[in-house]
Amino acid sequence: MVATVTVTGHLGTDPERFRTHTGVEYARFRMAHTPRLRRDGEWVDGETIWLTVRCYGKLARNVGSLRSGDPVLVTGQWRFEEWADRNGVARSTQVIMADAVGPNLTRCLVSVLPPVKDELSTAHGAAEAAQDAGGATDHEGHADQREDEQQESDQPVVDQNVGELLTSRS
Repeated sequence: MVATVTVTGHLGTDPERFRTHTGVEYARFRMAHTPRLRRDGEWVDGETIWLTVRCYGKLARNVGSLRSGDPVLVTGQWRFEEWADRNGVARSTQVIMADAVGPNLTRCLVSVLPPVKDELSTAHGAAEAAQDAGGATDHEGHADQREDEQQESDQPVVDQNVGELLTSRS
């Protein structure tokens, strides 16, 4: 199942940043959403839902400014993923492939800063410069990657300029 949603909640973990085997930056974190419900005239907490959030490209770089406990808004594609672990036990999780992540301003104040390049993102700096200059590179900064190789990849296709998920291979 895939649906586009906006979810409010709090980070349950600090974002962790990685790079795929093809060089695409991504980050993931856990978040909790607890709905407020009215029962018998009183407000009560509903059941907490835990979600894994995945971010790609520039969004992956910038979510590193958030910390566990921060109130956030996340918009993206909601997926229910199932797999079998090493022992053959069926597992499942709810995942949001984020298009946007930001602080929930009903719960906090923020200061906005421009993004800063760091060691994880500087490896693709030359490729981004080539793209900005109109050079012919793909979404991962490779000049000559063939389209059929791209189709075989199990990684999502991400616009590196805006961090937007273009397609996914599910």
